[in-house]
Amino acid sequence: MTTSMIYRPLSVWLTGCVEASRELVDKRMTVEAEGVAQELLTRYGIVDPPTPVEDLAVSHGIMVIREPFEDDGVSGVLIREPHRNMIIVNAANAAVRQRFTIAHEIGHFKLHDGAMYLDGRARVNFRDGLSSMATDHEEIEANAFAAALLMPAPWVRAAFEDAVRAAAINSEDELAELLGTRFNVSRQAMLIRLTNLGLVASP
Repeated sequence: MTTSMIYRPLSVWLTGCVEASRELVDKRMTVEAEGVAQELLTRYGIVDPPTPVEDLAVSHGIMVIREPFEDDGVSGVLIREPHRNMIIVNAANAAVRQRFTIAHEIGHFKLHDGAMYLDGRARVNFRDGLSSMATDHEEIEANAFAAALLMPAPWVRAAFEDAVRAAAINSEDELAELLGTRFNVSRQAMLIRLTNLGLVASP
């Protein structure tokens, strides 16, 4: 296994694993992350899509700030400080990607202490290409949390059944597009969720 050092703004270095096997992922961690997401939905009485993810962030005392990033490969950052918490989202990203990024960073907030420090006082978690590839266990957990928060399994299964009964679906992409619109997530995110739930075949 090799690692690479990737320079990010605010003088922070992100060390990322660039080689990992998905088969080595501890499935228990993913299940626990999804359980925490479900507990959050239950606590706030959220029972229908789309999940009000930004409201959930604010409910946890997290400011959500949108601004364009110089590095297009970074979609969001979670900053923890003693008296404030912030999620900074890349404003250049599509709205559905911004929603997933906010959910992902809430996942870090709920599940992790943070891997780095800014100026010796702020823990920082970046969301970049590494988390999209899901090659780090904490990133996998945060992705699982985000998927479960935005696309809870019971909701997706119910919506899947409604869709296939009510409409002539010609492809998995068409189904993912339809459900993605309902859940306010990207077609790709919904397709991955449908695949992970065993509702469509793996590519």
